[in-house]
Amino acid sequence: LYQKGAHEAAILKINAFIKKRPESSMVGQMYNLGGLIYLARKDLATAQTAFERALRFSPEPVFDHYVQYNLATVHFEAKKFRESRALLLAIQPEV
Repeated sequence: LYQKGAHEAAILKINAFIKKRPESSMVGQMYNLGGLIYLARKDLATAQTAFERALRFSPEPVFDHYVQYNLATVHFEAKKFRESRALLLAIQPEV
């Protein structure tokens, strides 16, 4: 749905999934996907909330890097350059 541009339908499915399976290891990924949709819509406040929730429900540290990058993008779009830079600098990929 996301790739087809059916963002509203994707958000409904994401929210239904999270409500039905709040203990799933996929919840963090669902919040991240929702954040990407809100970011694409330029709904920065909602995107930020979704990415912050994705970090709380992150299944593994490697996934955190993707979410931190997405959250940094939100801050950049909101012209919060210091916050964006701090998040980007905090990303420590495995070498």
